[in-house]
Amino acid sequence: MSTQSIISYKEEELPTLSISILKQLIKEAGGDSTGCLEKSDLVNLAKRLRTYKLSQVSSVKELKDNELEKELSEAGDKLVVVDFTAVWCPPCQAISPVFTSLASQYPNAVFLKVDVDKCRNTAAKCKISAMPTFQFYRSNKMVKEFTGADQRALKSTITELYQK
Repeated sequence: MSTQSIISYKEEELPTLSISILKQLIKEAGGDSTGCLEKSDLVNLAKRLRTYKLSQVSSVKELKDNELEKELSEAGDKLVVVDFTAVWCPPCQAISPVFTSLASQYPNAVFLKVDVDKCRNTAAKCKISAMPTFQFYRSNKMVKEFTGADQRALKSTITELYQK
């Protein structure tokens, strides 16, 4: 299940955005970024267009209890990244937008979210004792796991395993 959300940026945040995000902002505002050679050109164009909002389609699937095994089977040899989370967990909420953003950057991987309070059986089967916990699967086998809202570890682990 994909969801669409709108991400809003403040004008002063524009210089901190990646080139690809700036190009998306400009495109959604009906602008043309082909003449922009430098990142500063993109920032200035985005400012002139007064475009600070970006639609984002998330390909993160939120699972119901006991659905993980089916999803792992259906994924075949694709990388599967599972975020075990809870709504009451501040670190979980802090890393959630990063997880969603990574899902759009790695379209050939499967990104799943498991709410441990709604999916107690799944959390127990996966031996989850702290949140957030990220588990990485390939061919129905867990290949890596770590606990904590560490953006760098999440990005580097996905990058490393996506290549294989």
